Parts: sequence; C-alpha cells; structure tokens
Amino acid sequence: MRAVIAAAVTVLVALVAVLAVALGSRAQPVPTRVESSYTIAEPVCSVTDKRLAGISGMAVLDGDLWVVDDQTSSLYRLDGGCRVSEVVDLTPRLEDRKVTLRDVEDLVAGVDGWLWLADTGGNRVDGRSRVQVVGYNPATDRVKSLRLDYPSGAHDVEAMLVGLDGRAVLVTKDEEGPATVFSTPDPLLDGTTQALVREGTVALGGDDATTPERLVTGGAVSGSGVHVALRTYAAAWEYDVPDGDIAQALVTATPREVPLPKSRQGEALTYDAAATAFLATTEGLPAAVDRVDIVRARVEVP
Repeated sequence: MRAVIAAAVTVLVALVAVLAVALGSRAQPVPTRVESSYTIAEPVCSVTDKRLAGISGMAVLDGDLWVVDDQTSSLYRLDGGCRVSEVVDLTPRLEDRKVTLRDVEDLVAGVDGWLWLADTGGNRVDGRSRVQVVGYNPATDRVKSLRLDYPSGAHDVEAMLVGLDGRAVLVTKDEEGPATVFSTPDPLLDGTTQALVREGTVALGGDDATTPERLVTGGAVSGSGVHVALRTYAAAWEYDVPDGDIAQALVTATPREVPLPKSRQGEALTYDAAATAFLATTEGLPAAVDRVDIVRARVEVP
C-alpha cells in the first residue's frame, strides 16, 4: 500500500511540475506591436454646391460631416450624398465679440463636442502675427473665440490639431525648409489671448520631397486622440500619440505615409466617426470626398 501511495505522490508531483511550467509559459506575454495599413477606396460622394468651391477644412462630429470654405464665415453640414443639410452663419454669433473671420484654413472636432475653426490664413498678404480660433458647439449653438500670438512674426498656417487636453497645435505651410510646429500653452479657453510656443519642426516626405509633397495643408485627430495626421497636396502622414502630446509626437516620432487620391488642391482631411478611414477633399468643384480605409493589426514582434 505504501508503495502504491508513494507512486501516486510521485505522479502527482510530476503533474504539478508540468502544470507549473505550462502556467509559467502562459504568464510570459508575447511581445506585439500594432501595424497600420491604408487602402484607397471609392469616393464617398462629391460636393457640387457652389457655396463650397474653396473647402479648406473638414471634421466629423457625432457622425456628422462638417466643412468650411475659406471664403465664408459659415459652417456647412453635409449629408451622406455630400449635399448641404445645414448652414451655420457664425457672423451674427460673433458680432458681440467684435470677431470677424478672415480666412479659415482648417476645421477640427474636439472630444468635448466643439468644432474649432482655425482662422489662420491670409498671412502672405496681411502679415498676421496674431491669429484667432473660433469654436462652435452644434448641440448648444454656443460660440467661443480666442487669439493666438506667434513668437516670431507672421506665419502661413493651414493645419490645426486639438488634443484630448484641449490644447491646439498649429503647423506652418512653408515653401522652403521644414514646417514649424507651434502649440498653445493652455487649453482653448474662451476670451483669452495665448502666446504660442515653438515646439520644433517637421519635414514631411524627407529632404528630397517636392513642393506638393512637403507643404502642410491640413490636419486630423482621431476620436480617441491616439492618432493624428497631417496632409499635403500629395499625401498624408499619420503619427501615434500614446501620451496625448501631439506637438512632441510631430517633432520627434516617425510618421507613416498614407496614400491619397490625386486632387486639384487638397486641403482638408479628417478621420471618420470610427477612425477606420480617412476622408479627404479638395478646393474646386466638383470636390470628391475621398476615402482611405485604415486597418490596424496586432502582430508579434520577432
């Protein structure tokens, strides 16, 4: 009997040892990373409304697609067929603030339900060292406005990003050399004037990039805030923002090139509601709303 018990104990100990090894091996996580790939799909629709011959920015908020035209002071909501379903004229809403929109160059949706208009254009002609940002909340019909001062004279800016922290990042459109990245030190607070901080530079397309490949004309922020993108006339470039600091990601991280369909003068870019695709469009009519599908896959690190 003792021999039988001893044998059983030996088998049990062996099984426990095997189980411990197995559990130990399971406890070791396999290193992985997320890989992103991009595929040009069929256009969503085409804008033909004569009021939108100069689309300079677009954003998706609560599933709705909004665009701005750099020659107007209005926001336009588009339906699934790219037809204008709502027009919001911001002029009467801004009169009491003595704010006049001059040249809106980008539009971005914040996670707090606000649409932010970057009135940053016209600097080649006017030499604006102070620009402004206007916010509009479609749910409440409220507006906000604030002024931004460059630390070094006037700059041509057509791209603005707003992070989860509510701070704005502006990227210049420079014909020579890399683009400069500026950020606000604080969130976009109504009625304030903020001195922009120079964060560094970014050179899209590398040193040998042509002018259409290099000029930054728009930006986009995913709904989660962990991905952002800048676009040029030729392509887009996506960055990971794991810590929420958009400016530092732009000046330090290596972006992924996103192919965009050829366009006449592409200046607008946004993520769709689920951040599973980019939407892009151009100035001039008809203006196709192009779609680039995004696939993210987790793969093992060799």
